[in-house]
Amino acid sequence: MPGRASKWPAPSSQRDLVVFGHILVIDGRVVGTWRRTLTKDTVVIETSTFEELTTPEKEALAAAAERFGAFLGLRAVLVERRAAVSRK
Repeated sequence: MPGRASKWPAPSSQRDLVVFGHILVIDGRVVGTWRRTLTKDTVVIETSTFEELTTPEKEALAAAAERFGAFLGLRAVLVERRAAVSRK
């Protein structure tokens, strides 16, 4: 809206609460989240999945991480974790 102060960039504590941040989607399904950490020579891509990925899905994820690293001109390091999901 014109004349309205922007709230972005928000403090990091608020940015962490963004619902539609870094979503991991495979075949139209939301299967987890991801984040990246940049170092001098690498990009560390950490995933947290809600379910166990199949071997082809893991291979596709690794290939996507490599492409992302190449795009940034950095070596990609993929760290995969399972999210703790409580089911009631």
